[in-house]
Amino acid sequence: MGKWGLGMWDTTGSPLKHGFDLFFGYNCQRHAHSHYPTYLYRNDKRIDLPDNDGEKGKSYTQDLFEKEALAFLDAHKAEPFFLYLPFIVPHVAVQVPKTRSRSTRASSATTRPTTARKATAPTPPPTPPMQRWSRAWTEASAEFWTSFKELKLEGNTLVIFTSDNGPTHNVGGADSTFFKSAGSLRGLKGKPLRRRASACRSRLLAPAASRPIPRLIFLSTSPTCCRRSAN
Repeated sequence: MGKWGLGMWDTTGSPLKHGFDLFFGYNCQRHAHSHYPTYLYRNDKRIDLPDNDGEKGKSYTQDLFEKEALAFLDAHKAEPFFLYLPFIVPHVAVQVPKTRSRSTRASSATTRPTTARKATAPTPPPTPPMQRWSRAWTEASAEFWTSFKELKLEGNTLVIFTSDNGPTHNVGGADSTFFKSAGSLRGLKGKPLRRRASACRSRLLAPAASRPIPRLIFLSTSPTCCRRSAN
């Protein structure tokens, strides 16, 4: 669930042709530059979102992906599963509901959608939307861990949390300079020096609550998991 971006359902890049039984989200990188799209895809079926116009609406994709993923966990709790959940937030366009909580979620966009070639302007100060975005995925992470505990999955589930390609350029309302998004490291998205960090969490790796969460570089994740699963 989330952004695939490697090909539509009828191409060789479709997630359905790369081992996934269920897909729900964006098939296109540019399409994912709006959090209020007019449609998404479930496998090979287009799901229209008539209350959205690309700039605002009632169906905020972050909420849709959370709901779909939690339902997936519940449906597959009694069997081995793999869930790839690439959230879109935080990502341009900076479209964040003005008020968002677990019980009430009013939908309102702050900027128009952007494309990779052109950022929208003008945009409001970045701090309030970024704070709401941070709260959104923090709440989502907490909700997933609560679900793991309730479904008794915490003891045998490995969770890998990673960024995609490091902090973005200062476009579309984003401001990596203001937020010091790269920390002490150099480089932004698209630069040779960009960094992608990952963190793992599981009782399989850290049974004691006092143990630190293991951290690794993202590029080592896939070969390591493949090697371990082969054993």
